[in-house]
Amino acid sequence: MRIWRIFASLLIIILLLAIDNSLANDSMIGGVLVQNASNSSSWNQAGIYLLNIREYNESIKAFDKAIDIKPDFENAWYNKGFAQNELGRYNDSVVAYKRAIEINASSEEAWSNYALALSELGRLDESILAYNEALNISPDSAVALYGEGVVLDKLQKYNDSILAYNKSILAYNNSTILRLKDIWFNKGNALFYLGRYNDSIDAYTEVLKIDQEYGDAWYNKGLALYNIYIYNESVYDYVQAIKIYSENENGSEYEYGAWNGQGNSLEKLNRTTEATIAFAKAKDLEYPNSMKVAIFISFLIMYIIILIIGCNFSRKCAISTEVIILSVNLLGFLSYCWILSGLFDFRSVELFFIYGFLASAITIILWLSLGVPLDNLWLNLVNSFSGSDQEDCVSPRIVKSICFAAMIVYVILSSIFYYLRLANSVEDMLVHHNINFAN
Repeated sequence: MRIWRIFASLLIIILLLAIDNSLANDSMIGGVLVQNASNSSSWNQAGIYLLNIREYNESIKAFDKAIDIKPDFENAWYNKGFAQNELGRYNDSVVAYKRAIEINASSEEAWSNYALALSELGRLDESILAYNEALNISPDSAVALYGEGVVLDKLQKYNDSILAYNKSILAYNNSTILRLKDIWFNKGNALFYLGRYNDSIDAYTEVLKIDQEYGDAWYNKGLALYNIYIYNESVYDYVQAIKIYSENENGSEYEYGAWNGQGNSLEKLNRTTEATIAFAKAKDLEYPNSMKVAIFISFLIMYIIILIIGCNFSRKCAISTEVIILSVNLLGFLSYCWILSGLFDFRSVELFFIYGFLASAITIILWLSLGVPLDNLWLNLVNSFSGSDQEDCVSPRIVKSICFAAMIVYVILSSIFYYLRLANSVEDMLVHHNINFAN
């Protein structure tokens, strides 16, 4: 019995040692269990898994472990460079790719990614040389040909980039890294920069055959059509771009350009009302809400300051404060409407230039009615605050008559402005005016 106990104890010890040894050979990184932690390939596989789930920092740690075990592990260096590139750490990725190339100079993928990292750093000439090395190894690499085209675009060598894109399209083989629509899109852009608008339209059309939701292709095609005076089709393309951008959280910047471009095309078609609304919508998108609030507050403060000036000025003349406040209120209101609408309202800004002129004219008449000469107006106002008496103020009856007329103008213009602010979306205005941009 005692012998069996000894045997059982020895068996348990052996099992515990085996488990401990197994745990010693395993490790965890980024929530991933790495079996056989002394094996470089295990760490590389763990890094690739982390790379696929976009845990780039953790994947770099795994690749570093693989490299520590096997310093000349080409694939680990390449994968590390890829992860660093995804994080925007281009200088580091250049070092990693260069080390991979030193280990295996016949890797087209390493040369292509090395070239990409160099281009991101603005080292364009070096990038072209690296792409040439990749193409010497694999002349039909769609990825390398596309990358070379992108760098040639940056160098404004558009004829050469078009040749590279054409070769990339011919060599394309359903790559998971590269999208055919992107090759066509970049080719269209290069053709556009050369002024070959018809050819660029054909390229953008190829993009849209592949992906109808490619907003930039609709936008650029609309711009190309505008440049060859085909305005109706240009309007249609801008409408499509706007629909796509409006559904994209980050599309407001591009939506602004599409509305503006649409306005230009509509203007050429003499569809003035629609063009005005399109321009106003573009202007509305141009300014962030925080800026609008800041502008509103700024003009509100200015309005209050003018009102205070009016109250102070009224004490210098034998005229009721209420009459002066009315005149200043008119000036403040119309000035506010005039400037604010020019920044981000939804109708013709030219109308508010007229309103501003009326505001200025009425206000000057009111000041003159208070006995302040038009000449040296500012000097007279300063004197009024410094204690000079205004003895030649005209009768309150005349002032009240002028203010009554001003109040009528005030009501009319405020009603118009209220309508414009109430129609706070272009869609509401389209319904109101029965306008359809797609026509």
